[in-house]
Amino acid sequence: MKEGRNILKIIFYSAGVIAQGSNTRAVRVMKETGVDISHHFYKDIKSLIDISFDHVITVCSHAKQLCLKFPGKTHVTHVSL
Repeated sequence: MKEGRNILKIIFYSAGVIAQGSNTRAVRVMKETGVDISHHFYKDIKSLIDISFDHVITVCSHAKQLCLKFPGKTHVTHVSL
């Protein structure tokens, strides 16, 4: 019998406090590395509110101020970069 393995499944989401069009500078830089993100778009955090999260990480003080209250036992970590 094989030893038990702990398999961790992580699903990442990304959203901002305000939905915007794509950043043309980011599109250009990524294209230079061979990655096409021109079809990507920014999502508003409100578009993810129905998803149950274990952990939410914000990366700016503006997001910390505007961060929604997530249902359930969501742990929120604020990191100012």
